[in-house]
Amino acid sequence: MKARWQPGCIPAGLPGASVLLQSPGGFLSNARGPLFPDAWPGEQGLVAVAEYGLGHYGTVPVYLRQVADQPDLPGCQWQSLRQQLLHGDVEYAALLSYAGQIATWAWERRFCGACGRALVAVDGERAMQCLDCRMRN
Repeated sequence: MKARWQPGCIPAGLPGASVLLQSPGGFLSNARGPLFPDAWPGEQGLVAVAEYGLGHYGTVPVYLRQVADQPDLPGCQWQSLRQQLLHGDVEYAALLSYAGQIATWAWERRFCGACGRALVAVDGERAMQCLDCRMRN
């Protein structure tokens, strides 16, 4: 039986996690799909600029890790969400779609609408908050 995708807001640092990697050019995948072991991106020299808990794939915690660069990695390719959905494994479609929505949501809520300062993620929920004026999205 295939693993099932279960979206959720999970805390950072759960053991045994897998990550989806996203750069400005899209999501990274290889012959096995778009999920990579948690330690793998660091071993490749990829530096995260943001990370969001997405939920569980079966029993495995899954995080979206955004990176600023899009290096060529052996056996891997960067593809837009559209390319992934059209040409990738249908098993990951819901997960990738959800990750794309979370990435867009986070990008559009980087700054406070009241005072213009940078927002930070709120632990335990899908929200961003201004540390200066306490406005919450």
